Amino acid sequence: MTRISIYLAIVYILTINECTKIFHLSDCDIKYVIKKTQEVKLADCENRGLNFIPQNLPGDINVLDVSSNQLTAVENDSFVNYKYLQELILGNNQIEYLASGSFKGLYNLDTLDMSHNMLDLSKAYSAEIFVPIKNLTKFDIRSNMPQPIDFEKDFIYPDHVFGVLSELSFLGIDMMPVPQFGSGFSQMTNLHELHFQSCYLVSLSNTTFQAFSYFLQELSLTKLSTKSRKDGC
Repeated sequence: MTRISIYLAIVYILTINECTKIFHLSDCDIKYVIKKTQEVKLADCENRGLNFIPQNLPGDINVLDVSSNQLTAVENDSFVNYKYLQELILGNNQIEYLASGSFKGLYNLDTLDMSHNMLDLSKAYSAEIFVPIKNLTKFDIRSNMPQPIDFEKDFIYPDHVFGVLSELSFLGIDMMPVPQFGSGFSQMTNLHELHFQSCYLVSLSNTTFQAFSYFLQELSLTKLSTKSRKDGC
């Protein structure tokens, strides 16, 4: 009985490995990987020259990596076929437009990476865009903001948009020269890590971060200058 059990286990492992090698759809590779001690189904579409979100991938994928492509926009219903997604990676594209229904259907999404794109905080996000993914715990939109024209002007972060993300524990976002964070950010009561990245900071005050949770454990500011620099980093 012991020998039979071992044989079956070996056959199962070989079957999984073989599927990983040959499962190839729409220029994307389907793999099984371990994340947080659990096996998940990953659609690897990284660096494939894509200018669209693939629509013919398996409906039960847990992770979709479309980073380092040529995406410029995410349209309505782009992910409705992938309701089991837990992690979505859209980093290192040229995305500058998000439709209000871009993330419709992604009720299980836990992690969203849109870093290194062209998403302007002042105009890229509609009021309802994050409602379907309000259970998100990790959100990274660093390295998106263009160099400001006016380094002395207050920048009002759209707290009415981000306030719905009350389950966030990690937020990565750009720091503008004179940042103003509204009361909506106080809804992020589970926020433990807050990471800023940019080179535009001019000044901070004693009240700059007062909207954020008292339970914040880690705050980082990288690639920053304490002086107004109009020549960039």
